[in-house]
Amino acid sequence: MKKIADILLLTLLVFVTNTIAQQNAEWVGIESENKEISFAIPNDFSFFFDKVGFTQSNPKEWREKADYKNVRSITAYQNGVTMFFESYDVKNGKKALPYFLYNHIDTQYKNISFENFSGLQIVSEKSNYVVFFYLTSGSNTYLIGFGAREKTNETISKFLKTIKLNGKALFDSSNEKSVEPNKIISVIDLRETPVEIDYVSLFEKNKSKKKDEKKTDETKISETKSDSSKNFVMLFKPRSMYTDSARQGNEQGIARFQVVFSANGQIGKIAIVKQLQYGLTENAIRVLRRIRFIPAEKDNSPVSTVKTVEYSFTIY
Repeated sequence: MKKIADILLLTLLVFVTNTIAQQNAEWVGIESENKEISFAIPNDFSFFFDKVGFTQSNPKEWREKADYKNVRSITAYQNGVTMFFESYDVKNGKKALPYFLYNHIDTQYKNISFENFSGLQIVSEKSNYVVFFYLTSGSNTYLIGFGAREKTNETISKFLKTIKLNGKALFDSSNEKSVEPNKIISVIDLRETPVEIDYVSLFEKNKSKKKDEKKTDETKISETKSDSSKNFVMLFKPRSMYTDSARQGNEQGIARFQVVFSANGQIGKIAIVKQLQYGLTENAIRVLRRIRFIPAEKDNSPVSTVKTVEYSFTIY
């Protein structure tokens, strides 16, 4: 009997070990170029590099600005949680850190510090649970955070326990085993995730198709409708900037796009419905690719959604 019990115990141990290994294998480690910040995310993530970057103003004094160049943007989604990370090259990051509050009006925030980092923790709980951490060591500035429909999600805890600053865990993981990915990739070695850009509206393409399918699918749609369906959620839409040439050319108006917000939490195809001149359309596409969202769900499974996204440019 003891021999049988030992075999069963060994089998259980191997099963648990393999299960943990498989779960960790689904996540990959990412570290900044200088290795001062690292974290782990699901390996099905998207990456976007924006050399031009953006300008952030002081919420209290518009004449004070900071330029954020070489933006490296990462997004991943799993189990109802969207995780994201950005790194920026910015001069005097500690002085510019409060400027980010301009993007998060009417949210709770507090100043935090860890090792040689200064930071802001921004929390929004209006309709969903969204947390941003802006961190800077002075010469380098980072954004890392997540969005979820509910606080009680194991993926949130799993993600937070992987965040390390200078090799030290930002959150206490002493009581639980954190993810230790077998593979760690430097952010500068990541390849940009391709996104198809089209000048024909996805909505117009699908309109005729829906008309043809309406009669045949009407009964089916009614039958498959579920109370468990959940709406698409926009977590964060970055602001777009004017170009100097657009100001000189007095170009203003709305750039309009039809965007596929994919079931994997990534930006899919972008269709340009209405464009503007002097680089404004291109600027809008760059920031559009950094939108964070939670995919819609149907029958407890994420689904892709086509939405209209607009960016307005007005000369004051």
